[in-house]
Amino acid sequence: MIKKFAPAAFIILLQTASFACRYTVREIGYADFGADAYHLYLFKDDRISDDDAALFQKISHAALPDANISAAVFDVQGGDSLDLAQYYQKGENGRLPNAVLLSPDKKSRLFFFDETEGFMESVWKVLEKIVASPAREKLLQSIVPSYAVVYFIDGTDKKENKRMRRELENAVRHIRRIMREMPKPASQPPTVIRIKQQETAEEDILLWSLGWRPSDRTSPAVAVMYGRGRVMGALLKGEEITEHLIENMLRYVGADCECGLDRSWMLGTMIPLRWNSQQQAAVLHHYGFDAENPMVVSEMSQILSVAPNNRAAQRSGNLYGYSESALDLRTPSEKGEAPPAAAAFDLQKSILIILAAFAAALFIGGILYFRAQRRNV
Repeated sequence: MIKKFAPAAFIILLQTASFACRYTVREIGYADFGADAYHLYLFKDDRISDDDAALFQKISHAALPDANISAAVFDVQGGDSLDLAQYYQKGENGRLPNAVLLSPDKKSRLFFFDETEGFMESVWKVLEKIVASPAREKLLQSIVPSYAVVYFIDGTDKKENKRMRRELENAVRHIRRIMREMPKPASQPPTVIRIKQQETAEEDILLWSLGWRPSDRTSPAVAVMYGRGRVMGALLKGEEITEHLIENMLRYVGADCECGLDRSWMLGTMIPLRWNSQQQAAVLHHYGFDAENPMVVSEMSQILSVAPNNRAAQRSGNLYGYSESALDLRTPSEKGEAPPAAAAFDLQKSILIILAAFAAALFIGGILYFRAQRRNV
């Protein structure tokens, strides 16, 4: 019986061990599963001719080949299966919008073309504003080699900025000390990108995609970024910015993804940006896999399909899953529990111990079996 069971069990053991440590959350974040696209719609009304609509399609095709943004024309006089008329009717100061950008999490952003410019110039300006900005270019330069990228958005109170920046720096310093002990070490510690108050205007699309509003400008804010420009959890604002919460979010980025982690945290929403062949090649160089390979994406999809999902916790910014509407800011020690990433590491260690014991038992059993066979001969 042992002779029949041992080979099959050993094969299962090898498959399980290799599957358990295949990807981290950071690595999963580099794949595009097709659900993170932003959609830009041009409103075709009596201001837009058929030629203009066709030109919009051509310009969009040229400007967005490497971006997670699709573009289409919506005829306001036609059918409305996508329920876009509600955005067209939202005009400001008596003006009707020319276009609307919809995010994967259903946020909307209206655009009004400059009447002093030509149609082509207006379209190019809007597309460039949507797809690129200085802070996003900095992210693209740092996101692959770095453990993560953290946006720090200044508030109007310099003292509060300094205090919250200190919380962030303490969290990054701790991750720097322990990141070599994580499942797959990164070559560089988390990179912090500061967005100053005077820069918020040119970064308004990025900030909108992060969940920041102009009314939030009084307090600083923090967004933890990983993978292909994905947001870990929710934007932290004001007093929500604590060393412990930022550290736990960063720990989550480095955790193994097959340890029962919440799928909604493993696959945060992308910001709108270009992701070209240079970024793809950098991922292959640093992590040893091609995030664009259909087989890799399929394997990651399988991992995600068995992970629990709690979108409500992600929307609320609740890393611990305590409530669907409020952020639980207590530290893990105050709650008497380990943070999610730490719990994931403990679970992984337990699994590895069990697998090692199982392998040892098979090995010893095999030796005893073959000794018995030799005696019979």
